[in-house]
Amino acid sequence: MTGWRDRLERLRPRLTAWAALVWLRLSAAVTLVLVLGFALALFSFTPQDTSLNASGVGETQNWLGPLGAFIADLALQFVGAAIWLILLALGTRAARQMLGTVLNLPNWRFIASVLAPIIMALALALGQRQFDPLAPFPGGALGQLAADGVEIALAGLRYYPTREAELAIAYALGLLAIG
Repeated sequence: MTGWRDRLERLRPRLTAWAALVWLRLSAAVTLVLVLGFALALFSFTPQDTSLNASGVGETQNWLGPLGAFIADLALQFVGAAIWLILLALGTRAARQMLGTVLNLPNWRFIASVLAPIIMALALALGQRQFDPLAPFPGGALGQLAADGVEIALAGLRYYPTREAELAIAYALGLLAIG
């Protein structure tokens, strides 16, 4: 009777390691499928589709249907084109997890993957203000809020940048975000 229990106890670490490996690979595969679906929804985004701020007429043009139109609109309204940096970080992390590649400096990578989209949204918002202040926000609502905060902080310091200086700041922030 004790023989099979001993064998089970010796086998338990192997089974636990195997289950952890299967879980890591499975969660990475699911993440990659979700990132791909999100990217398809964004690629096929059409402002005329029925979504949060548009009541479209006719058939939805988004490749993923009404759900894809809703998700793409929500993401673009919130973070704008910076959503691509979020998808890039998630997809890269999932691909490395699938391949079993060990990440060096994971905490710094996490911080960078959180800050990069925010900085890019800010850069897009600051850059767009110079061309057409009434155009849709390429940095989304997050970028607009961050840009307002930067402008208020600069005004508190009694610094009012010229259009060229603000555009240079936007380009520098954009380079920082992708670097």
